[in-house]
Amino acid sequence: MSLVIGLFLTGAGLAGFVSGLVGFAFALVAAPLWLRVLDPLEVVALVVCFGVLTQGYALWNMRREIDLVPSVPFILGGIVGVPLGVWIVRQIDPHLFQVAVGVFMIAYTGFLLLRPDVGRITRGGRPADCAIGFVSGVLGGMTGFSGPIVTLWCALRPWNKYEQRQAYQPYLLVMHLTTIVSLAMAGSVSWRTGELFLIGTPLVVAGLWAGFRLYRRIDDEAYRRVVLWLLLASGFSLLW
Repeated sequence: MSLVIGLFLTGAGLAGFVSGLVGFAFALVAAPLWLRVLDPLEVVALVVCFGVLTQGYALWNMRREIDLVPSVPFILGGIVGVPLGVWIVRQIDPHLFQVAVGVFMIAYTGFLLLRPDVGRITRGGRPADCAIGFVSGVLGGMTGFSGPIVTLWCALRPWNKYEQRQAYQPYLLVMHLTTIVSLAMAGSVSWRTGELFLIGTPLVVAGLWAGFRLYRRIDDEAYRRVVLWLLLASGFSLLW
C-alpha cells in the first residue's frame, strides 16, 4: 500500500508542476506512474478530476488577463466530441485511433522542433478552431487526453503564450467537466476515485503553484519549445 500511495503522490506532484507551467500535460506526466499501481479506468477518471482542479487554478490566476472569446469555438466542437469519444470506447477498440494521433503528433512536433522557423497558421479562423475542438474532444472522451491536439493547434497560431493559454485553458476545463459527467453516467467514477483525489490534491496544488511561478518568468519562444517537447512526449505516450 505504501508503494501505491508513494507512486500516486509522486505522479500528482510532478503532474501538477508541469500543468502549472504549460497549462496541460497532467495525464502525460501522471499516467505512466499511476498505471503501474492503479486500474486504467481509475487513472482516466483521476486524470479528468484533477484536470478540473488544474484548469480552474490556472484560470483563477489568469482572471485579470484572460479573454474567453477565443476559446468558444473550441468548446462548442469539444462538447460534441467528448460524448462521441466515450461512446466509441464502449463500442470499438480505440487503439488504432490513438496510434494514428500518436504518429501524427510525433512526426509534426518533431518537424517543428527541427524547423523552428516554419511559419504559423493564420487561416481557417473559427470554423477550423471548432473542428480542432471536436477532434480533441473525441480523443479526450476516449483516453482522457483532451489537451495535445488543441494545444498543438494553438502553438501553430501566431499567438504569444498568454493568447495560447486563454484559448485552450477554458476549453480544457469544459472538456474535463464534460468527460466527468460522461464517465459518471457510464459508471466509471467510484468512491475510491474520490478518496484518491482528496489524498493527491495538496501535492497537485503545490506543484501548480511552483509551475505557474516559472511560467510567469519564461519568454514566448522558450514557452513554445517546452510545449512542443511535451507534445512530442504526448505522441509517444499515446503509442505506449
